[in-house]
Amino acid sequence: MHVLTIHPWWAAAIVRGLKPTENRSWAPPRRLGEGAILHIHAGIRRASASDRAAVAAQLASAGLPTSLASELLSAPTGRIVGSVVFAGVDTQLRTPWDVAGLFHWRLSSPTPLAGPALSGRLGLWSYAE
Repeated sequence: MHVLTIHPWWAAAIVRGLKPTENRSWAPPRRLGEGAILHIHAGIRRASASDRAAVAAQLASAGLPTSLASELLSAPTGRIVGSVVFAGVDTQLRTPWDVAGLFHWRLSSPTPLAGPALSGRLGLWSYAE
């Protein structure tokens, strides 16, 4: 299975269907084609004070209640938390989640999962159950 490690608060937002885009400085490898299932791994990093402020600001800019921030910031870490369908990649600024100058991985059909505890990795990685 294809797995992508993401900060835990954004991983939680993705699998709950709140964040349909993941911004990366690199394009996805060809092996991750449109329609592929991508598992979302919540990294182990804990949120700093600046992370907390950034989460609240990003939620507000996306038109979501900032009260969600505390819930997202206390999300599980170090495990697969769900899956999505990879719907493509582009560099157009189409949603409040898009960051200029980055690749916007479009995600759909989020499904929360109570996956196994695992160490994350940089980049797109594979995991055999």
